[in-house]
Parts: sequence; C-alpha cells; structure tokens
Amino acid sequence: MNTAVRHPESESASESGMYPIATSRHPIAFEPTITTAGPQMPQGEDFLRRMKSEQARLETFARWPNRAAISGEALAKAGFFYTLSADRVQCAFCENVLRNWEAGDNALQEHGRHFPRCRFVLGLDVGNVPIPRVAVVETRQPITPVRDSPEVSN
Repeated sequence: MNTAVRHPESESASESGMYPIATSRHPIAFEPTITTAGPQMPQGEDFLRRMKSEQARLETFARWPNRAAISGEALAKAGFFYTLSADRVQCAFCENVLRNWEAGDNALQEHGRHFPRCRFVLGLDVGNVPIPRVAVVETRQPITPVRDSPEVSN
C-alpha cells in the first residue's frame, strides 16, 4: 500500500485530510516539513510538458532507489516521473503524488485507486507519448535442404 498526496486543485483534497504537495506554480514542491538535500527536479510548465513523454519520465528514474519495491519502467508507463525525494513519484497529468511503494504494488492500479479522476487513468487524450513497443513477430522461413556439392569431373 502506498500513500497518496493530492494536488491542491484536486477535488476533495481538503476533505480527505491529505495535504498538498504541488501547486500550479511549483508542480514538484515538497511538503513543508521535508527538507530536500541534494538534487531537485526542474519545475514549471515546460518540465511538465516534457513529462508527457514516457521516455522522458523514464529518464527521471536514473536515481530511483534500489530498495524501491517497483520498477521505474512500470511507474513511467503509469504516467509518473520521479521527484528525487525518497520514493515519491508524481503524475505528469493530474500532478498528484504517490509514495511508500511496497512489493506487489501495481503502478497503474494504485494510480487509479488513489486518483480515479485522473484523465490519464481514465484513458482520455492527455497528450501522453508512450514508448513504442517493438512487436516480436516470429516468421517461419522454409527450410532449404542442404545439398551435397556436385562432384567435379575431370
């Protein structure tokens, strides 16, 4: 089970008792109680626009903690990018955050469970650019029997 942190513009964020982690001006701002030593993600609309690409989201997981219970590939495919803080990931589309990943978590299912109104989760056109998946197609070539070389006569 993981913990959700709603975007302040999400419906019922105050009703749920969850505190905001992002604002429209600073989409990757952390909770006030957390200090962030070390690298931080770029912020702003340009950054979020780039995060519509699954490949760009995947690249944010280069420093994903080895102890994390879920792969960066699964998280990027589910619309998330890594915030460079613990195991917090943020959706590039609804801007909500999930953290505290556990073994066996399914990124897309958790995304939908915590943020069922996310347009990405609902399958709406949000401008997502998925990584092209290479289809493996098995082709059967006819087997040509190997023939002995003709004997050379003198």
